Amino acid sequence: MLENVLKEVEEQCREERIPMLGPDKARLLAKRANPPLGGCAAKRQIPVSKSLEMKAVTLFIILIAGIALSSTEEAYAVNADKNLPMGNAEDIIIEGDVVHFAAQKRGSPQSMWFGFRIKGAKGKKITCIWERTNEVLGSGSLGAAVPVYRAFDNEPFKRIQASACEYQPEHNRFVFDIPCESDEVHVYYCYPYGPTELDAFFSSIQESEFVRISTLTKSEGGRPCKLLEISDKRGKGKKQVWFSARAHSGEVTGSFVLEGIVGSILADPKILQKADFYFVPFVDTDGVWLGYYGKNREPRDFNRDYCLDPIRPEIDAILKAVRSKSSGRVDYSFDLHPPTPGGPVYLVPPKLSIISEEEWRECCKFAATLEEFSPESCPATFSEFLRRARPAAMNWTNVNYDMTNTTFLYRAYGALSFILETAYHRGEGMSGKVLEPDDWRKLGHGLTEALRALLDGKLKEIGEIGDRGIDILSEWHLVQLPSKVKLSEVDETLEIESVEVETKGDSFVWLASNAVCETVSLDYELEGTIRQCQLSLKEVGASKALPTGRIENYNIELDASSTSFKKRAENMKRFRVLLRIDGLNGKLRITLSSI
Repeated sequence: MLENVLKEVEEQCREERIPMLGPDKARLLAKRANPPLGGCAAKRQIPVSKSLEMKAVTLFIILIAGIALSSTEEAYAVNADKNLPMGNAEDIIIEGDVVHFAAQKRGSPQSMWFGFRIKGAKGKKITCIWERTNEVLGSGSLGAAVPVYRAFDNEPFKRIQASACEYQPEHNRFVFDIPCESDEVHVYYCYPYGPTELDAFFSSIQESEFVRISTLTKSEGGRPCKLLEISDKRGKGKKQVWFSARAHSGEVTGSFVLEGIVGSILADPKILQKADFYFVPFVDTDGVWLGYYGKNREPRDFNRDYCLDPIRPEIDAILKAVRSKSSGRVDYSFDLHPPTPGGPVYLVPPKLSIISEEEWRECCKFAATLEEFSPESCPATFSEFLRRARPAAMNWTNVNYDMTNTTFLYRAYGALSFILETAYHRGEGMSGKVLEPDDWRKLGHGLTEALRALLDGKLKEIGEIGDRGIDILSEWHLVQLPSKVKLSEVDETLEIESVEVETKGDSFVWLASNAVCETVSLDYELEGTIRQCQLSLKEVGASKALPTGRIENYNIELDASSTSFKKRAENMKRFRVLLRIDGLNGKLRITLSSI
């Protein structure tokens, strides 16, 4: 009945040359007039187009609309959609001056990034309610978030007042107020940085004699993935330094850090006497353009695709460029990311069970040097590095542990490689200073100064750095080691001792073998019970045993009545073995024989 009334209103408006109401406003006004409809025309079931009563009701609605428009037009003119650069929002519902929305996952298992616009609310304060925040990665720290907005005709973006933000975890929502300073206002999770911003930055530096900008490759969607090279082109044998950002496309802070690095190099180009620099600003090119968050985006996370046979064209092009442009050499690499919403700034090295004690100490010296040069507003502290570099912070990759940017480049080229996590919202987690783009650029400047010290052999000297909290094993690499698990190694036998726990994420043990196998033979002895044992075979190439990207997974039954397991891969010639032990309550001794 309501739909018929709306159609009748539209027809009457055309006949009487009355300005048309927007569909949302008309629907709302018609709903308000619905009770008399239900008590009159609906009960009599007379065709709308023929009923005098319904004609009267229609005119009544128009009359009410005309009277109400003078006092309620502004109140009910609000609209919202995601039709803007890097837009991301769904399930948008408008209730007066309140906009409900959810962040889209767009191929990721969890959400975070959002962007939408509000129209028709000039002079008003609009309450935005971000729903389904339990689906957001790191939602436990979402209280640190402070979104940004701008009036469409009034640049630039700025933070909402932190006092106008409220996280309500019990209701799975985040509430914030937007002061609408124009008829169109853009709202984002954090400061947006897309193709327009990158082009503007490139325009500001392209006249430099040291800068070369090219298209590295085309994305799956046909968009250009850019490469920036900075070099004085004088001499060979210099260090080769690679930077990448936006492997997870919604992680915008890396773009501002990258601007700071580039600006610092060009402001004092003497560093180019010792190193050439390469930058990939948008790794997930399509994701940036389309407003994806991008973490674990199907079919494979961009930062889990570093292998001999990548499925992402951007990753394939990066690895080919390393071989051609820097002559198969990477001395230092930095992959730029942000952490969860309330996370601070910190460095992460490759897996601690892979790097040597000497390399670990070099990582520590660089982290301590970066602390000296990082800005007070956005500090990268040495203590945070030590805390994050412990085993718990390294449990990001599981079966793809050696297919991240940092670990692959370390294994393939021996690069001193880091992930730099840069806070989205606050410099030191939940209570720190609310950050602006210049804070991230200053962090990029600090990172460049730490690199100058590294190239000059002037890293900060440090004393005792304490136990890494992770063992160097002769036959295995530790991919994940929960806090309640003990490991010991005698000759070629590894003993795992654990008490079964209920806590998610604290019951999985991941181990990767050092040996390259063609057939795996696993001897074991179980004392106690085990919930699951997953065997993963990761194909490797002949050169340096680097991963190809192909994996076969098997669940094997371990119990006290059997003592061995043997398997040949179905579709691969040589491989490494990974074991995922879940819910061990007791002891498990394992001996791996490679054939």
